[in-house]
Amino acid sequence: MIMGEIKLFETSKERKSLEDLADLYSIIRATESLETAYSRDAITPSEYAESCKRLISQFKTTEVALVSSKAIISAENFIREYQVDCPRAYERLIISGVPATVLHAS
Repeated sequence: MIMGEIKLFETSKERKSLEDLADLYSIIRATESLETAYSRDAITPSEYAESCKRLISQFKTTEVALVSSKAIISAENFIREYQVDCPRAYERLIISGVPATVLHAS
C-alpha cells in the first residue's frame, strides 16, 4: 500500500504559523537545556547570560507573533496544552524573563 503525501497546511499563512509554533517549542527546549547546563556549571556565567538573553528575546518575539496571529492564546497556554515538560525554561521565560545571573547577582 502506497501512502499519499500528507499536507500539514493549505496556505502559506498556515505554513508560517506551524513554523512559528515549531520555533516556539525549539526555543523552550533550548532554554531548558541551557538552564540545565548552567545549573551543572557546564558553561560560564557569561556564556549563559549571552545565550539566555538571546533566547528570551527570540521567545518574546515569537510569542507576540503567534498571539497576534491567534495561533496561541499565550506561551503559558501552549506549554500547558502540549504538555511541554520544561520547568526551568518555564521559570526563565514565563516567570522571571531575565537570566539567572541577573536575579542572583552578588
